[in-house]
Formats: sequence, C-alpha cells, structure tokens
Amino acid sequence: MRRTLVRIDTLLRGGFTQREVLREGRLEAAVHELSVAAVPLGVAYGLFMGLYAVMRGGPGRASSFSRPRSRCRCSSCSRCS
Repeated sequence: MRRTLVRIDTLLRGGFTQREVLREGRLEAAVHELSVAAVPLGVAYGLFMGLYAVMRGGPGRASSFSRPRSRCRCSSCSRCS
C-alpha cells in the first residue's frame, strides 16, 4: 500500500513526465497499480464532495431532505409550468 501511495505522489508531482522518460516511451508505474489506487481515491473524492454539498446550505442542504418540498402554485415561474 505504501508503494502505491508513493507512486501516486510521484505521478502527481510530475515524476513520470520527465523529458528523458517520455522520449524513451516508457512509464515507470504499473497501470494496474495506479488503477487500483484510483478507485478508493475516487470514492473519497465523491464522499467529500457530497459532504460539502450537504453541509454548505442551499438546495442540497441536509435539512431539505427531512421535510417535504412545498410546490409553488403560481403560473409564471418555470417550476410550475
């Protein structure tokens, strides 16, 4: 696991995109290793983005899930048409 995290850190810091390495046409990181690491990182990213959306307020806030939405009864807004 530590090796995978070190590889991700090297990738994000540009360690695999050096001119000499790219000229030779090789990549020093295994695709399988990076793809396995991408799944938990993507899950963590999604969780934190969802948490931010719920905690910040506005239409997606946590309190809007606990009560039913009231419908507007006018005929001029786009929600009622």
